[in-house]
Amino acid sequence: MKLFVQLKNMVTFLAKHPIYLLIIIEIIVAAILYGVGFRITYIPELENDWEAISACGTWFCGIVVPVAVVFIQHKISVNESNVSASNEALLQEINNLKQQSKSADIDSISEEDIYRYICIKMSVTTEEIAIHFKTDISNIIPMLQELFFVKKSIRTCSLEDDPQNNIEKCCWRRK
Repeated sequence: MKLFVQLKNMVTFLAKHPIYLLIIIEIIVAAILYGVGFRITYIPELENDWEAISACGTWFCGIVVPVAVVFIQHKISVNESNVSASNEALLQEINNLKQQSKSADIDSISEEDIYRYICIKMSVTTEEIAIHFKTDISNIIPMLQELFFVKKSIRTCSLEDDPQNNIEKCCWRRK
């Protein structure tokens, strides 16, 4: 039972600190290669086969680089979603404080409010903006058009988004 708990703790630690996992994998690979017969030697009389060395480097880079890119992209996505959730929670807290301090009058939504919300969310659709401000999409569209076409302070998230023909379905980011 203790071995299972220790193994679970080690896996948790390695999941939190992936650099140690990479080091352990490199040590295991080096041990396997050594066991199979690979040795680092220096014999000046032997001629180096640079094509073989280049081929080994190409194989290594062909395996390591895509894995590293996928890992880094995953980390960036996780961090972006964490920051977005944190910013959204902060915005909600600010809105709650504003509602407590204001009277029952509902302020009109401004372009700055929409731009600030887009910046905080990092990526948000027109529908999500309307839901957040508790209004209809038709009230949001003129301000989005002003921010996109005139002020050029926001952009679409993907190339498929077409603000000229279908602004209701677009996803927005700040520039």
